Amino acid sequence: MSETPSSENDTHPLLLKSMKLLGWERITTALANHTSSPYTYNFCLHLKPETDFRIAKKRLDETTEMMALLDSLESFPMDRFEDINPIFKDVDEQHMINTGQCLDEITAALQESL
Repeated sequence: MSETPSSENDTHPLLLKSMKLLGWERITTALANHTSSPYTYNFCLHLKPETDFRIAKKRLDETTEMMALLDSLESFPMDRFEDINPIFKDVDEQHMINTGQCLDEITAALQESL
């Protein structure tokens, strides 16, 4: 699945028709409902099918690896956390975040998990 869909993916009529036929909106909504933050929820809603076979294979391998980790029942932090979208906006605007901001966010995330 494409994280940043190309304009070709967005407008190609055959892709749009296939997505509608497959119920793509229902698939991405179901996926989004399993996320742990508002940012990842929104991210999942905007996923598009990958058109490059190599990248699609890589994403499938990553998904398989994650499912194996979850199925192993080993401890894995999956708690919900607050919206981190403003941080990403700052990073996008500044091309970095300062150490104080990073420490504040880590501290807040740790406090929420306790």
